[in-house]
Amino acid sequence: MEKIKQKPIEKIKTVIIAVLIVTMLALACLYIGGAQFSGAGAAINAQDMPLGAVPAGEDAPKQTAVYEKNLLSFSFIGIRCGENGGGAYATEQAARDLFEIALEPLHALLSSSSTVEKIDSEQFESAAAGEKYICISLTSALPYQIIYALSGEYSAPFGSDRAISPSTLLISFDEGGNASLYMRTKDACYKSAGNCTFSLSELSAMASDARLYDFELSDGVAYSETVPMARTLTLSRSDTLANGALESILSLLDFGTSGTQPMAMADIYTAVAPHGNLHIGDGKVVYTAASEGGISLSSFLSAAKSDLDISLYDVLLSSVSLVESLSRAVQNPLDIYIDGFYRSDDVYTIVFGASENTVPLSGDAFPYLAKVTAEGGKLKSAEFYMLSADRSNYSVSPFSSAWEYRHASKSAKITTMGLRYHVDKLPANELAAAWYCTGERTVEK
Repeated sequence: MEKIKQKPIEKIKTVIIAVLIVTMLALACLYIGGAQFSGAGAAINAQDMPLGAVPAGEDAPKQTAVYEKNLLSFSFIGIRCGENGGGAYATEQAARDLFEIALEPLHALLSSSSTVEKIDSEQFESAAAGEKYICISLTSALPYQIIYALSGEYSAPFGSDRAISPSTLLISFDEGGNASLYMRTKDACYKSAGNCTFSLSELSAMASDARLYDFELSDGVAYSETVPMARTLTLSRSDTLANGALESILSLLDFGTSGTQPMAMADIYTAVAPHGNLHIGDGKVVYTAASEGGISLSSFLSAAKSDLDISLYDVLLSSVSLVESLSRAVQNPLDIYIDGFYRSDDVYTIVFGASENTVPLSGDAFPYLAKVTAEGGKLKSAEFYMLSADRSNYSVSPFSSAWEYRHASKSAKITTMGLRYHVDKLPANELAAAWYCTGERTVEK
């Protein structure tokens, strides 16, 4: 058979193609092997991703709104609808479920679409004697603007020329389900009315909840014969900062972090910067601004704002952000709530409390969890107590609130009453919750 001879040019083309194929195969092997080696090295040497980082293609996690942080603390909630009704202490799930539902009409009746007027105590008592209402005993008296911000999406609360800080709230419903809000402060009563209607069938269903029990409402104070349960606590001042905590605190408060080391609280740490001083020791974190200094509150907000544009709501948001960050840094074991909000001219003071299963802690040795002051859009001071807590595996019960009310009302006109862990010294072993009342002592005749 006759062979077909290739031309020289064809032979050259064949050789070039063969060389290119071999080269491409070699490069492919090198790439695959190198990728595997590089991947193995990356797995060994991987560093933590920045806080808040998410995989490509996924949405960034949604920031929790301030009203979703459970910062509005209450001690008791009750409901009545005709013949049905009952109440529960905040330590119980039934109370928290009812409180969550009550927040919607409460927020609506504090909004700018509502109007408020001062009323006499007889009008409040008349509403409390009605057949359809939800009553709420707050842990702390708070300005209505703060209650509004902590109960729903912030737009604008109603405007009042009076400083109204209620400790008792009563949402009253008429036969058509139209709601009105009655507020009782230490010295006065107020009524807010607006366009807010609630389903009476839903109200009746909530009032029929078998988890609720009988209660009485007298002079704005709710009490029951049922005995609450609360675990005992063993408390002590926190002695150490976990790894990375000092760096987090220094960064948060705009102090340099170079060369910092984990520290024992026995080794008091002090830092000085043009904007202020930082002192960490004796179980506390204390920041004090320089006379003309301070940290812009905008630093603790999600979006930058001028110090001149900082509103009351911004003050609340920034202080919550600051205290939450400090709480994470020192690994605070307790829950946080707003215990007080005060204003004098342009100076704001925000007090944060700590609680265990909704029962607050306070006393001479632990007056509050944190206190923040702000002025002119700047943080002027911050104080944060560091506490460690061990919880018992069992619960104990104090007397019923009805027994406590009857006993205390013999010598005083009671205005508020609630469970509390009284921390008069540290360390405290097997600390139990007990009833504490506020009011005016009556003169015995």
